[in-house]
Amino acid sequence: LALDHDLDTFVDTRNGESHELTGYDVAVWVEQQAAMGKWNLVPAVITCHSQNPAGKERIVAAIRSIQRMRKG
Repeated sequence: LALDHDLDTFVDTRNGESHELTGYDVAVWVEQQAAMGKWNLVPAVITCHSQNPAGKERIVAAIRSIQRMRKG
């Protein structure tokens, strides 16, 4: 899985509100799956190629958390 921070904007068809979707959102979801032991949903390799410095830092932190769980 190769993540970029800035992905797209999602418009909720129920209320018309828009929300930014980021690679961090994806990383957090994967991290949650790992925490629940759902390793079949966790890619073996996860990288971040974002040029967004703050976003990249958050994604990398989530990846490190996943790696720690994998080892534990």
